[in-house]
Amino acid sequence: MQVLSQQLISDEYARLLREDLRSGALVRFLVAYTTDQGLDTIGRTMLLNRLKHSESFGIASISCSCGYEALLNLQSELSDQRLKYFMDPDVGDTCEPFRIALLHSKVVYIADVAREKSIVYVGSHNWTARALG
Repeated sequence: MQVLSQQLISDEYARLLREDLRSGALVRFLVAYTTDQGLDTIGRTMLLNRLKHSESFGIASISCSCGYEALLNLQSELSDQRLKYFMDPDVGDTCEPFRIALLHSKVVYIADVAREKSIVYVGSHNWTARALG
């Protein structure tokens, strides 16, 4: 196991994720906060290419902090349904209501067939430009 960064904001996670996506065959992810800028930082085209694999999928939970537009934009570039969303029904006028119930874990799985290995990212990392450094 490798700890990617001791700092709150670092580009190391994004850099390693891009490298692993480049050589990976498929991707599966569970990420809470996602923005278009975050997806561009990771590598939107590479992510889309991995999501086109028949065994790839993504799951995202959505709160009012980042909205759902980035994931709908990503889904619009795929020919079939690869992304699933869990939306918080309790989001009100405030940014983070007290009763908010949000699935906030982050997990990314990449199958690297060429190198005959699997890569798993776990921890608390969002796919936003701010979080990705």
